[in-house]
Amino acid sequence: MSVVYHTALLLLRLCCQDAERESIEMQDNLDRIKEEKERLLNSLIEAERQIMLWEKKTQLAKETREAVDSDVGQGEIAVIYVELSSDNQPILLFVCHRLKSII
Repeated sequence: MSVVYHTALLLLRLCCQDAERESIEMQDNLDRIKEEKERLLNSLIEAERQIMLWEKKTQLAKETREAVDSDVGQGEIAVIYVELSSDNQPILLFVCHRLKSII
C-alpha cells in the first residue's frame, strides 16, 4: 500500500476519533441538560403545588372571616342579651349592647 493511502487512513482515524470524542461530549452535555430540565420541572411542580395550597388557605381564611363577621356571635350575643335583660343588669346589658353593635 502506498504512503498516501496510509496517510489518508491515518487522517480518517484521527477524524473518527475526534468525532467520537465530540459525540461523547455532546451526549454528556445532553444528559446534564436533561437532568437540569427534570430538576426545574420538579421545582415548577412544587411551586405550583405551594401556590394552590396558599390559594386554598387564603380562600378558607376569607370564608371563615366572612362567616365570623356575619353570623357567628350574633346568636350568642342575642342569647346573652336576653338573659341579661331578664336579670335586669344594666352595666352588663350595656356592654352586651355595645358588642352587638360592633359585631
